[in-house]
Amino acid sequence: MTIERLDHPELAPVPGAAAEPSHGEQAARAVRNLAVAAAAAGASLADVARLTIYVVGYTPEVFEEIVGVVVTELGEDYPITAATLVGVVALWRPGLVIEIDATIVAD
Repeated sequence: MTIERLDHPELAPVPGAAAEPSHGEQAARAVRNLAVAAAAAGASLADVARLTIYVVGYTPEVFEEIVGVVVTELGEDYPITAATLVGVVALWRPGLVIEIDATIVAD
């Protein structure tokens, strides 16, 4: 199933460049949004088979911050078959420093 656009009252938009949240804050919001999108498709985060996180301004400290948030949001025992973190120069919106792409496999 592909979701072209999901309008849902629980999805939290990322603020514009005037109020730039940290990498960790954006990662937490992105994971929570992923959970909402999965639920809307009749799935859950337990159905995530692949996770790719695109990061602007990657450093080892940013990596630790993002991993800490993902572990907090998903739990330490969260099984992900494939997970990749990719450092990028920019994302589609100024001030956006995290983007998550996920593949969900559900019945």
